[in-house]
Amino acid sequence: MVAGRFALAALVAVLFAPALGWLARTFSDVYFRANAGLFVAALVLVLARVRREDLTAPVTARRGPIALFVLAQLLFLANERFLGINTFAAILLMVEVYALVGLSVSAETWRRGFAALLLLIAVLPFGDHVDAHLGFRARKLTAHVVERMLGVWNVAAIPSETVLFLESGVVYVEAPCSGLRSLWSGMIFWSALSWILRARIDLGWLLRGIGFAVALLVANIARVFMIVTLAVVLQVPRAAELVHQPIGVIGFILASVLAYLSLRYRKPVQTTEKEARKSNPIPLLAAATVLSIVLLPSRPAPVPAIGAPALTHLTGGDALPLTDAETKLFASVGQTRADKQTFEFAGHPGTLITVYSTSWHAHHAPEICLAASGRKVDTLETLVLAPGLELRIASLDSGARTALYWFQSASRTTADVLTRMLADEREWVLVSIVVDGRFDAENARALFDRIHGEVDQRLKERT
Repeated sequence: MVAGRFALAALVAVLFAPALGWLARTFSDVYFRANAGLFVAALVLVLARVRREDLTAPVTARRGPIALFVLAQLLFLANERFLGINTFAAILLMVEVYALVGLSVSAETWRRGFAALLLLIAVLPFGDHVDAHLGFRARKLTAHVVERMLGVWNVAAIPSETVLFLESGVVYVEAPCSGLRSLWSGMIFWSALSWILRARIDLGWLLRGIGFAVALLVANIARVFMIVTLAVVLQVPRAAELVHQPIGVIGFILASVLAYLSLRYRKPVQTTEKEARKSNPIPLLAAATVLSIVLLPSRPAPVPAIGAPALTHLTGGDALPLTDAETKLFASVGQTRADKQTFEFAGHPGTLITVYSTSWHAHHAPEICLAASGRKVDTLETLVLAPGLELRIASLDSGARTALYWFQSASRTTADVLTRMLADEREWVLVSIVVDGRFDAENARALFDRIHGEVDQRLKERT
């Protein structure tokens, strides 16, 4: 029986080798050193509470673990064939291991182990993806909620995306104020606490977890409201600077104390467990895993990327070197060509970068990089020029600069990164532009037409 378990675990390791390799490469990167430390700590915490008798218990055929085992493999195969999302593959690896453990423990122990699964998933390096897709929206929501709260005190404030305009000043709701970091930390805390207290995982546990998340969001909004009141309304920015971090810590602690009390003093629920069949499912699961290994597709090799277009209609163009981070990103993706240059259009100097690639991993929403480089994204809107033809415009640094970007293939142009990710076309171009000053819709359309036409011609020459 023990040999069968090890054999099945080895087959799972072979199947999920791409995910294991990505985890090893990612955790060895200095940038993700904190995630690696958290993952090791979480793994130690999980193993510390595993009882020896669980490891030597007879394998039992339970429908829940078996169904989850097979589902994780099917989703992994689909991800490798169509998406190639490394973080999703790593999550599915955790789910597969959790399902494997479920064959050797009681149903109640397995349900409680869901907290351990969440803990290990929570410390994976997916924070950048969450910030990219939800960060701006969370900051926008915070700005609008704070505006309503100020209105209760008869303080006039006009929200514009992530900016609050008050008579006494302007407030930027920046990335740390989105509340996503608190939610991520809260997820780790809630999962670890549930595992330590052996909380029963059911609907009540889920509702308490949602309540904890809501408490964290409320605490973050209250923090932003207090900072805005001190810095702009009461004109004591020094006080706001001093209490900025302590208020955030206090809010997180209060929400965490409530979460602890909700789990610690919860009445236990008596349940009866149906006896599972004593048949050994390992041979069947091993056969299914071998079949998955045979069907495991190799990620398609991208075709060589094409060069950047000659921007004959733009003046003042000089080539610029890529940054170290950009060079590292595009080199890791492979078969990607990125070119950066300066230009001048309608009296506006600017910078243009074009990224040609057959892999969506080389493309992302540029406003995330802008925010990471210290730019303040004031507004963000999508300009639809025609069906299947759109670009995104962002006002930066209180209107001091304007950013434009779009994703372009031979058949369509979109401003949505998800549409680009799920598209059938192999070859896409990310066009990202930053110009000085405010850029109205007319100038944006004229600049778009000139660059879009040349990129389109180059793409069609390849098809």
